[in-house]
Amino acid sequence: MAKAKKKLTLRQRLRNDARAKLDGLIEQAQERVTEVVAGTSIHPALLMQLASQPKRGKTLQHNLVTALTNDAEDELEKLYNKQIALDLATGEGND
Repeated sequence: MAKAKKKLTLRQRLRNDARAKLDGLIEQAQERVTEVVAGTSIHPALLMQLASQPKRGKTLQHNLVTALTNDAEDELEKLYNKQIALDLATGEGND
């Protein structure tokens, strides 16, 4: 004899709908955070974690500031190396 499937209560159906809506909101937030951190070395999940607990995330905040500082230094180094290459190519770096 097969068991009859228990019918969901209104509360259970509402919770299932709310869970699906929350999953959609989380997905949208993840997509937006991914766009925000594009071009940096910061992982989107870390930024979301910091945003959700800013007072307890001092170490995380420090690490993310370090990551952004490293990104800026890398960019400056690339620009410097590009300028040196241009100077050498034009002969301006031979003072």
